[in-house]
Amino acid sequence: MFYTYPPRQLKYISRVSLSALILFIAVEVYLTNKGPIIQAPPEFFWLGRLITLVALCVLVYIVTLFNYKTLHKAQDLLEIEHQKSESLLLNILPPTIAHRLKSKNEIIADKTNEATILFADIVDFTILSQTMEPERIVSLLNDIFSEFDTIIKTHNLEKIKTIGDAYMVASGIPESREDHCEAVALCALDMLSSIKNGISEDSKNFKIRIGIHTGPVVAGVIGKSKFIYDLWGDSVNTASRMESHGTEGKIHVSKDVYQKLKTKFIFEDKREIQVKGKGIMETYFLIQKS
Repeated sequence: MFYTYPPRQLKYISRVSLSALILFIAVEVYLTNKGPIIQAPPEFFWLGRLITLVALCVLVYIVTLFNYKTLHKAQDLLEIEHQKSESLLLNILPPTIAHRLKSKNEIIADKTNEATILFADIVDFTILSQTMEPERIVSLLNDIFSEFDTIIKTHNLEKIKTIGDAYMVASGIPESREDHCEAVALCALDMLSSIKNGISEDSKNFKIRIGIHTGPVVAGVIGKSKFIYDLWGDSVNTASRMESHGTEGKIHVSKDVYQKLKTKFIFEDKREIQVKGKGIMETYFLIQKS
C-alpha cells in the first residue's frame, strides 16, 4: 500500500510504522513474564476486544479510502499526460501515420499516384526580415501560418511542414480522396484571399507566391528522435518549381492541375516557360472557381 504515497510522506510513514512496531514488541516482551495489570470481569475484556476490532476496521477503511483516492488521482493525472502526448504526436504526424507508428515497429513508406502538393512562399520575406526584430519576425510568421493552418483544416488537407517562410501542403496522402486536386485549389484561393485582406496589421504589406502540381509521390516517416512525415518525388520538385517560377499574388499551376480542374475553375491563358531542371513547361495561373 505504501507505493501510493509520495516519497516524502512515505519516509515519515515508514519511520512511524517502524517505531510503533518496535514499541509493540517491547511491550509484549516486557509483559510476557508479568501478571495481569488490572483485575476486571470478562465482560470488560470482551468490550475491549470489540472496541479494538471496530477501531481496526475503521482504520483499515480510512487507509483503503485514502489509497483509492490517491490511485484515482494518479490515474487521472496519467490520463491527462497521455492526452497531452497524443495531442503533441498528432500535431507532428497525420492520425493514421501516428497510429501505425505506435502499433508497429516498421518503416513507414507509402506511394500514391494521386496526390496534389502546394507550396506557398512569402515574397521577399528574407529581405524584409533583416530590418525586423526577431520577436516580430516570429510573430508575423506565426500569425500567417496559424491562419494557413485554419484554412487547411477547413479543407481537410495535410500540412507537411514549414521551411523558413515557405509552407507545404498535400492532399491525397496519407489517405486517398478523389477531390484532392480541387481541395488544394480551393485552399490556395483562400490562402491568397487571407493574405490580400491582411491577416494582421503588420502582415498587410506581405504578398505570397503559390505553386501547385499533382502526380505520384512517395511519403514516409524519417528520423527517430525528431521524426517528420515528408514527401519525395518529381511531383514535389515540380510543385516547388511552380511556386519559385510563379508571380506574387498569383497561383501558378502545372498543366496536370489544369487538365484536372479546367471544367471547375477559371484559368488565365496558358504560357510556356523554361523551368529549372524541367525544360519548357506549359503552365497556367488559377484565377477563381467557375
